[in-house]
Amino acid sequence: MPKSFDPRYVLRQVSNELLEDLLEGQSQTVDVPWSELKETQIEPIFAAWQSMPIEPRRAIELILHDVFSMANDHGVRAIMEEANRQGNTSLLDDLAGDVSRFDIAMRTCLQADAVWSIASQFAKADEVSGGRYWIRRINVPAGTLNVDPDNVVVLQNGVAAFYQAGQGRGRQCVIEYLVRADGSHYFFAYLDDYTNTFLKVVDSGRFARVCETHAFQVLFVLSADLTTLDMFVHGGKQVYEPLQQIFTRVILGIELPPEDTDLHPYALGVLLDPKFSFPTDPADGIVSVEVVSANIRAKGGSQRRMVLKPDQQLGPRDFQSMIDQWVNTENVPRSIMHLYGVTLRFNFDRSDPDLPPKMQFSISCPNRCSLKNLPDEQREIGEKYLKQWEIDRAVDSEVAVPAA
Repeated sequence: MPKSFDPRYVLRQVSNELLEDLLEGQSQTVDVPWSELKETQIEPIFAAWQSMPIEPRRAIELILHDVFSMANDHGVRAIMEEANRQGNTSLLDDLAGDVSRFDIAMRTCLQADAVWSIASQFAKADEVSGGRYWIRRINVPAGTLNVDPDNVVVLQNGVAAFYQAGQGRGRQCVIEYLVRADGSHYFFAYLDDYTNTFLKVVDSGRFARVCETHAFQVLFVLSADLTTLDMFVHGGKQVYEPLQQIFTRVILGIELPPEDTDLHPYALGVLLDPKFSFPTDPADGIVSVEVVSANIRAKGGSQRRMVLKPDQQLGPRDFQSMIDQWVNTENVPRSIMHLYGVTLRFNFDRSDPDLPPKMQFSISCPNRCSLKNLPDEQREIGEKYLKQWEIDRAVDSEVAVPAA
């Protein structure tokens, strides 16, 4: 099979019966002696196609291109899998009589658009699976899957904001969500790329320079049991790690810890959840926990950052109010915010005379915390809740570095 598309090669591989359906389906008068042609005798078919007006000629060319890309193991497997998932028994019966991969692809394309459109997506994903730009993250913490259309839009906005902030592209993002037969969740993200100039043939055979904006793709694949996240994305750690975090924050409602929690024990992202309320045990005598200051930047490489200092007189919720009121969440949605430093204040009811009215300490990602400088009883209270709130992800919190 040739590596590059050759229309004559595709025409020879497809049976005349299906080629007749292909050409006749363009609502054009086709002068081809079908009953007299032998299989692979394609020159009259090729000539009839080339003599068509430009629109049907281009439509057939696109179909031949797509059939060429699907006439392989990945394509046939995806077609059979999706036809079974959709319960399209009539298509499966017809395909059982096809011995050529090209016939299987062409028949599906012409007769079962619902199967074809989805199978094409999965086949393309299978082709890049395990390749150079395929990233796998195992042991994803337990979360709650949320694939409501509105939440998928939140993911779209987050991915777009990430690329816009870090690379100056991807202002528009469209995500198509599909579930595969094995229960895996596929999120196909398409973003607008940098504008480029191409030399094209336009009206009357004239050459012209045309500015076009094409799309680039990012793919997220979440396993059926929600424990493994695969990605297809160009770029190194500085690209795929933030995108993993954005995805799990939006779709699973969790903060994805670093793969090596000993080197990156602190994860502050939970504090960005507007529903997070610093839950505590009544026996500890804690009246409230407040954010005194917070350092925020956007994932994606931008060095811009913001320091928020809530008004303590307005109560513990003022930190969330400041985000809503002071941050343009259309440009920097919560899904791409990176909280890399925070100062917390615990307010006690004085039921324990060994505890002061207030206790304050700072945490800086990835591994600095001033709790080590406090008296043991205060330190133990702080460490308890950093673990309980899943801010401290280290197996042994002794790996944290005391802040100066």
